[in-house]
Amino acid sequence: MRWLAAVTLNHSTPLFACCPTQALCCSGDLVAACQPNQHALFSATVRQRSKPVPALHAALRVVLYSGDAMESSAAAHVLAAFCGGNPEGQMALLSTMAGEG
Repeated sequence: MRWLAAVTLNHSTPLFACCPTQALCCSGDLVAACQPNQHALFSATVRQRSKPVPALHAALRVVLYSGDAMESSAAAHVLAAFCGGNPEGQMALLSTMAGEG
């Protein structure tokens, strides 16, 4: 799962360049209702602008900032698949997005 997150959410990889929407849809399908894959996705990082970024944050950025509605929808599918049936993952994801202090 780590390699899939790295390939699908890293804009410099050939797979992302040729078919980002399909790659994101596949990632979401692999994560749906699969606790080991949900955990792997939560733990995965990708490189964006030469910095390591949590894979779920990268997916959220695609949802929020992509100019392509299909790509944004596919990234939303990844997040929904991660959160579905995963209350611990939901809380962990929320805690990483909430500001400190």
